[in-house]
Amino acid sequence: MNAELPHNMLEDSYTSEVSGYFKAPATAGHNFYIACDDSCTFTIYDNADKTTTLGTVEVLEHTGARNYWYTSEGQSTGDISLTKD
Repeated sequence: MNAELPHNMLEDSYTSEVSGYFKAPATAGHNFYIACDDSCTFTIYDNADKTTTLGTVEVLEHTGARNYWYTSEGQSTGDISLTKD
């Protein structure tokens, strides 16, 4: 799944918020990665009313667009066990 937002914006100081649903393709551990310019947060919940957090990642530095794999370990949720629906 790719939830990429526009990058290389001409202006500084903007915010984007994206929400949606992830349907696990298999019962297994799934790992989610984020990359951003300056700071970003990714949270996955167990249901739509956001009562239980399964994982959160917060990056407080510039990682570069599409740079998910080659920087700090803090860009990943680690394995989150999800069940195929």
